Amino acid sequence: MNYISEYFAELNPNPIIEFNSNRILYLNLTARALFPGLHNMGLHHPILDGLIGKITHPLQNQNEFIVFARELTFSKHIYEQEIFYVPKNNSIFIYMTDITARKSIEEDLKKVNQTLEQRITEYESQIAFLNNKLKQTHQIFYTSKEQLNLSLLLSKAGTWSWDIPRDIITWDSYMNNLLGFQDRTLSGPFSDILKITHDEDHHKLISELKQAYKNNTDCDFEFRIIHADGLIRHLNMRGKVCLDGFSQPHRMAGICLDITARKEAMI
Repeated sequence: MNYISEYFAELNPNPIIEFNSNRILYLNLTARALFPGLHNMGLHHPILDGLIGKITHPLQNQNEFIVFARELTFSKHIYEQEIFYVPKNNSIFIYMTDITARKSIEEDLKKVNQTLEQRITEYESQIAFLNNKLKQTHQIFYTSKEQLNLSLLLSKAGTWSWDIPRDIITWDSYMNNLLGFQDRTLSGPFSDILKITHDEDHHKLISELKQAYKNNTDCDFEFRIIHADGLIRHLNMRGKVCLDGFSQPHRMAGICLDITARKEAMI
């Protein structure tokens, strides 16, 4: 019994071949089925191509156990050959594994990786472009904000926003000064505005805002307040209704201008 039959079953599903420098010594059933011309062609068969030179050296060093591996393609299949020099028998045997499916998967993975790398490069380019646009937008925003603040300061105007369902009015620092609320937070209920509204203008303030809210129209009216310094201030309130996702009014926002000087000039 030769070395191959001692260590590998005849019915092993992988091809097993044993040979020396002169001839083929053994083919298992799988090798005979997959390579029918191997026995006749002997060492000149394509699956043994290039091995003659490799076995010359091992056969001259009979105490040396040599192992190496290689890949080759035969009949549209890719095989991995594990090649062993067996000093005991002064022969070479090859254990072959069909790795066609594995190589196909590796190739697919390689293509996927290439696609991913390409997409990552594209995404990085897009992110860089968007970051640049964002910086430009921020610059425009801050420039516009500075211009707005300057306009509000020069026109003695302030901005306001009224969350109607929660009954919270939020205003900016300019509006805070107009109302005389210098030492308090920039928000509060609608009743805070009513408290400083001139008694004769209570109904007008409520009516104008209610009509705009009910009819979804802009408002533009004048009313008076009693400032913290005790003087009467004339204000022009302008605003519009903002709708929610169900097209229902949920907020009003606008500006308020101090027109006291103009009103006094008309007297």
